[in-house]
Amino acid sequence: MESDTTVVVVMGEPTVDPVRMVLVELLCRLHALYSIHRSAHWQVVGEPYYGDHLLFQRLYKVLDAEIDKLAERMVYVIGPDTVDADLIVRAQCDMVLDWTYEESCPYARATAAEEGLVDCTERAMSALEDSNHLTLG
Repeated sequence: MESDTTVVVVMGEPTVDPVRMVLVELLCRLHALYSIHRSAHWQVVGEPYYGDHLLFQRLYKVLDAEIDKLAERMVYVIGPDTVDADLIVRAQCDMVLDWTYEESCPYARATAAEEGLVDCTERAMSALEDSNHLTLG
């Protein structure tokens, strides 16, 4: 295994399967993004910021359905071990801590998190297209 290869441990077993790795990362990023947007929703205060308060609320609320759809498809296509709570919480916590450390401003933090999600989504689509796991819908 190359030294720059990312290994994800799922149910105690290391994996380098690119589809599994990127989908687990995507699920974890969505969970972390939910936390970032929910936190920003609470952190923006005052009358001029009320619109931003509502914006962050809309952003985190839509993520719940997206998380659920992705997790259900991952279970069906790859297996239930890909949605292990311990794995998700640990990765989510690491991502939130990294974003919080790098950006103190809730707006900049949310932007960095969204940019990471876009990158991960592009890598997920590429991995799915290169495999036989791409489904319709």
